Amino acid sequence: MGEADRKILKAAIKRAAGEDQVRHRTIPSEIVAKWSKKLESLKDEIAGVLREEKEEKQVRMTQSTTSWLLT
Repeated sequence: MGEADRKILKAAIKRAAGEDQVRHRTIPSEIVAKWSKKLESLKDEIAGVLREEKEEKQVRMTQSTTSWLLT
């Protein structure tokens, strides 16, 4: 966590009140490493899904334009 992040966190904790009280949690580094590795392994798959969605959007836009021109 960088210094700027610490200032934001400190301000958020200061302003939190009542039921919205901020809780401090410590996560073991092994767990963080495990999930970092998992996320890294999904990176290519996520990029592929995003690429497919972009292509599908372009196809829909082209179909919409084409149907508009034909009417």
